Amino acid sequence: MLKKKELFVEHLLAGNTNMQAAILAGYSEKTAHAAASRLLKDVKVMALLEAKRFELQRRVEEDREKNWLTTENIALGFRDIFHRCMESEIVTRWDAVQKRMVPVVDEEGRTVYQFDSNGANRAWENIAKHIGFYELDNSQKTPIINVQINQVNNIYGNGGQEAGNNGELTDRSLLTLLPPSTEE
Repeated sequence: MLKKKELFVEHLLAGNTNMQAAILAGYSEKTAHAAASRLLKDVKVMALLEAKRFELQRRVEEDREKNWLTTENIALGFRDIFHRCMESEIVTRWDAVQKRMVPVVDEEGRTVYQFDSNGANRAWENIAKHIGFYELDNSQKTPIINVQINQVNNIYGNGGQEAGNNGELTDRSLLTLLPPSTEE
């Protein structure tokens, strides 16, 4: 009986409904609804379910730590960089009299602030590239240029190279530009 309960828990964690999990665990289709209801009230089943969920969550977190360089993390990183670059910072200068950095003030006595506009723009650009924003427009407009490289046979006895005007060896490979194509 314990094996069926373990199977029920495994199938629940796999994303099946309560009734589907009961059927897959070996309970009859006629009694699957009642069996699932009964199993979800069973203390041992609930303890096993909680233990398996905890273990699954631990493995997910462990995998996330191992594989931190995911598309989601890259996008979040660019977002964080953008927000950091947009934060206002007080402009400071060295005051030789006070021997410390002091805030710069404008003609009206207000503190001067700055932000990293280049960093913010670069972060936006990287976010746009990451989500394929530029590809939407450019893929239809840019023809694909096919290049074919033809290696000339070694007729000069020097590996497909010949002496140029100044005596240096030049590559005898021929580049052939093929007509542009628009692959879809």
